[in-house]
Amino acid sequence: MKRVIGIVSEGPTDQMAIRTVIDRLTGEKNIYRYIQPEQDARGEFGNGWKGV
Repeated sequence: MKRVIGIVSEGPTDQMAIRTVIDRLTGEKNIYRYIQPEQDARGEFGNGWKGV
C-alpha cells in the first residue's frame, strides 16, 4: 500500500536520501509531498528551515 509522506528538509539532496531510506524500509515506492516553499526570484522563502 503506497503511503503519502510529507518531508521537511534543508534541500533536495536530503529529500532524495530520506525518500530512498523510507522506500527501502517500506519495500515500495511511496508518494512524497515536500513541505517546503519554493524559492522565489529574490531568494526569499527558499531552501532550509527558514522556508518552512
